Amino acid sequence: MLTEYATDGFEKLLGSIAFEFDKVGIDDTLGRLRAVGKGYVNFALSHPAQFKVMFRSELLENDNQRLLDRGKQVFEALTKSLAAHWAATNQVWRKENLAQISLAWSAVHGFAVLAVEADLLRMGEEGLLNPDADAVLDQLLLIAEPPRQ
Repeated sequence: MLTEYATDGFEKLLGSIAFEFDKVGIDDTLGRLRAVGKGYVNFALSHPAQFKVMFRSELLENDNQRLLDRGKQVFEALTKSLAAHWAATNQVWRKENLAQISLAWSAVHGFAVLAVEADLLRMGEEGLLNPDADAVLDQLLLIAEPPRQ
């Protein structure tokens, strides 16, 4: 039952990302990359219990094909958006891109977890943390930019 709940969560997460994609043009590669993060965080905030279960592999049937496929589709939304942005900004594929993909996923997921678990968005009133999810996502987009030489 939890596997179905998690699978449904990944489907809703894909819908949340698609909803954000619909707000930006296909050629706006940075906007589409931002849409992945925004859809991810918005889903986590609007479905916190389901979001928590989706990443608890010890509770799930990890060989369930539907669960694997939906998780892969979410990951591909990120990787394809990053690849499109890199292509649009004339970046060549490098081994370091794999680390950037891992960092991007970790950063967005970590922010979403903190927003859900630690109520990060209200902790920032003292200026200790930024309560503006959009501002944080803007900073995370720096991961996609080419390194300065």
